[in-house]
Amino acid sequence: MTFVFIHGLGQTCQAWERTLVQLNQYDSVQTPDFLELLNGKPVTYTNLYESCVLAWSQNQKKIHLCGLSLGAILALNYALDYPERIASLVLIAPQFKMPRALMSVQNTIFRLLPQRAFKTMGFNKHDVLTLTQSMAPLDFSNRLTPFNFPSCVMCGSKDKANKKSSYMLSSFTRHGYVEVDDSGHAVNEDNPKLLAEKLTSFYNSFLSEEYLE
Repeated sequence: MTFVFIHGLGQTCQAWERTLVQLNQYDSVQTPDFLELLNGKPVTYTNLYESCVLAWSQNQKKIHLCGLSLGAILALNYALDYPERIASLVLIAPQFKMPRALMSVQNTIFRLLPQRAFKTMGFNKHDVLTLTQSMAPLDFSNRLTPFNFPSCVMCGSKDKANKKSSYMLSSFTRHGYVEVDDSGHAVNEDNPKLLAEKLTSFYNSFLSEEYLE
């Protein structure tokens, strides 16, 4: 089994460390780094997604995808395009249609921040602005149908901006909506222990020989 954990915008792959240390029963775990995936290409959503497709499609077996925020959008996009390659799907704080008003406010804040504020984000200021602008047209609303594989949507109890979309999207999943207490948007950083418990419960609910192929 291959488990792929995709971080959010403003994070690096290291954001998963405190969660994954408690999920050590899973042998093959990948935490892709966006810059490595892009390999020098311009930082746009299309380039990032195509790089993910190339990387994930190299797995001979189905993969277990878990993404947060931007990572959840990438995971959702892949699951809609290649459902036959998905063993399970966990979407944390996802959006299936980009909230333009919220993104406009976010971009305004990014523009006001000094360059040094982006050092921990994995991308520089220009790349972050380019990426978020390229995401604005994304809308998967008309493609949503019930997933035919194990799936759930999680969201932090304090993440008001993403709770509505998370709950709506959960209606298309097999395992529904899971709320992570005492967490904001970055659940893997705010409450990694409880997130690990929720993920373990989800995976244990369906992992059997038929999913170990």
